[in-house]
Formats: sequence, C-alpha cells, structure tokens
Amino acid sequence: MVLSWQKLSEGKGDNMFKINISDDLEFDKYNRFIDFAFTKSDAFMLVAYRESDNVELMFKQPPAEMQLSDEILQMISKSNEEAKKIKCKEIAIFKERTEPFLAKLEPFLIKKRNSPSEWPGIKVVLREHTSVEINVYRISDEVKPYLLEPRSLFNWKYPYFPDDLSFFNNGYCWFASVAHEGYACMFTNTYDDITILQELGLNFNVTECDYNMKSLFHEDYKA
Repeated sequence: MVLSWQKLSEGKGDNMFKINISDDLEFDKYNRFIDFAFTKSDAFMLVAYRESDNVELMFKQPPAEMQLSDEILQMISKSNEEAKKIKCKEIAIFKERTEPFLAKLEPFLIKKRNSPSEWPGIKVVLREHTSVEINVYRISDEVKPYLLEPRSLFNWKYPYFPDDLSFFNNGYCWFASVAHEGYACMFTNTYDDITILQELGLNFNVTECDYNMKSLFHEDYKA
C-alpha cells in the first residue's frame, strides 16, 4: 500500500520501503542525486547492449512457403530496409560514443559478466543478434565526472550510453533504473533518504515492503 508521510516519519528504521520514481532526474537534480548516491554506495552497475554488425541477418524476407502476395512482400522489404538504416546508425553511434565511454571506466571495473538473464529491474531472453554485458564498477571520486556526463538519469540508454544505471551497497542493489522504460526505484529503511527525493521535487510514491534485505537483487562483486 502507499504510505502516508506521517506513518513514514514515525518509522523506526526496521521497515523496508520501496520508492517508485516517475520523474526523470535532469541537470542539477541529477547532479545532486549522484552526490547522494555516492554517499550510500560502494559500487554501481551499467549494462552494455551490443548488436551484431551483420544487419542483413536481422531483417530477412519471409520464407517462400508462407506464400505471401507480391504487394505484402514489397511492404515487408521496404520496412526491412528502413529498419536496417536505423540499426546501422545506432551501431555506428554505439561504437563512436559508448565504446570510448566504457574504455574510460575500465580502470574502475571490478566485475564483468556476459550473456546475463537478469539484472536490477530486468529479466530477458537475449535475441540472436544481441549480446549483453554487465559491468560493476567501484565508487570513487575519480569516476564521478563520468557518471555526470549523461546529465539525466534516463539518458543512460543505447546507443549513446550504457544502460540502466544501478547503485549497490555491500552487494545489494538499493537503486535501480530502466531508462528505456522511464522507470526508477529505490529501496531504503531510512526516512531521511525519502526526504532527499522530496527536496529534489520529484514525483514518487512509497510502499512498505514485506521482505528484508536478502530479498533485494544481489550481485557478488566482493573479492
């Protein structure tokens, strides 16, 4: 259920709250949020989607046994050609923008895993021509300027940046975002964390969770 401010403020720190954020965090709000996140985190996660260069294999004509009319086949062919142009442009942008960005973050990398089926806020079945790479980085003052580059929480998305910025503490994800869906959520047992979002002027709602920390998404990145 959505909780009242009075009940939240009376909390003793022994409950878990989930905060669903419906607003993007942009410019100064985003910068302030990153400052806040760094005080609570020892790591952050980014997701890199990589598309195959063989675009022709992604968009094929239907098999002959479907016996489609010439008119429908022409429509499909035209649609495929437009989709190929868009995909080629996205792949080029990824190589120009995201690959160099990931290279800048390499000194802070503490864990990488490939072909995942799950990460905070996402469960997927990977497409044939798409690979996904999960990267976990350590928090440090040196890495903060790179996290400020998108200038918006929901700018963390393919092809201009890696996807789905999430923050962790001691292996547990306390903040997750899915930029393509315009979605973010935060888990906390501290009322002060909720007031931070209120001070940023964000639209959000708070629900009390029935589970403890062990039910949150966990990533083992400790040595």
